[in-house]
Amino acid sequence: MNDILYGTIIGGVIGVGGSAVVTWIQAHYSRQQHLTQIEHEKNSQLLSRRIGVRSKYLEPLTSQLCSLYISINNCAGKLIEFTAPYYTGEKTEKIKVPKADKQEFIRQIYSIESIYTEISALDDKVFQTSGQVADPILVEKLTAVTQAITKFHEACNEMYRSLHGSAAEEDFVYDLKPLMKSIEKASLSIPNVHLRIESLLSGVDEDNQ
Repeated sequence: MNDILYGTIIGGVIGVGGSAVVTWIQAHYSRQQHLTQIEHEKNSQLLSRRIGVRSKYLEPLTSQLCSLYISINNCAGKLIEFTAPYYTGEKTEKIKVPKADKQEFIRQIYSIESIYTEISALDDKVFQTSGQVADPILVEKLTAVTQAITKFHEACNEMYRSLHGSAAEEDFVYDLKPLMKSIEKASLSIPNVHLRIESLLSGVDEDNQ
């Protein structure tokens, strides 16, 4: 067999073998693409079902939190309105209510008791709905809201105790800083919950959300 014929045969064999390898690679790659697509569709369907289940309790929870946020800020607005005339200085949160104004001040403070009741009722609803939450990050953020509301009620009760403990013939002097801080913390804790809810309803579950 001369060299030309031998080279032709060898070249043909290599060509056929190369084509077979290319065909195998293409088939393998196509199969992998198909399996990846199937897995992606499966995961997408699973995520859609999970979002559907979540929405049944996260949407009512969002509504309850919005109402709670409004009530907290309404309460803050009223307290600022009632106490503003009695601040003792620009850089302090202490108030001094003259004894002549105390009865009117007490009347004003008690006029917003319905808002305190509303906040408590909404906080209870949030707590009850939270029982359905399985996401640990959301549970943590909801716990922060509950703790902030508890601190708010404690600060309010402390102010009431101090007010009632003040003698009738004395001016009422009180540092509102703990109360105002508790309101601020309660108000700021709610947007953090909304952010996590939005992530869950959009299918984003990363721990850094």
